Amino acid sequence: MYLTDRIGRFELKTSVIFNVSYDAQEGLWCIGNEELALGGYGSSYQEALLDLESSLESLIIGFLSIPDEKLNDKSKGIKSKLLKYLDLEQLRNSYDLVLKT
Repeated sequence: MYLTDRIGRFELKTSVIFNVSYDAQEGLWCIGNEELALGGYGSSYQEALLDLESSLESLIIGFLSIPDEKLNDKSKGIKSKLLKYLDLEQLRNSYDLVLKT
């Protein structure tokens, strides 16, 4: 397990637990949290952390660009859980240019 209050450049409001595993046969690291629909994979632990950051960024952009009324129940649940760790509106300014294209 991996407990952190930061995922790459994203500082979290509170710490979150991630499961960490290594598949020796495939040579693949996995860092994930199913509840938040986040996962990072890579041939090194560092690559998996970078992929986890990309996974979080994709969720952020998705939740900022799609109105709540267009989200399905599962997505609304994930967003609700994610809001315990991140202030999406605070991040909106960072992604305005991406969201407008």
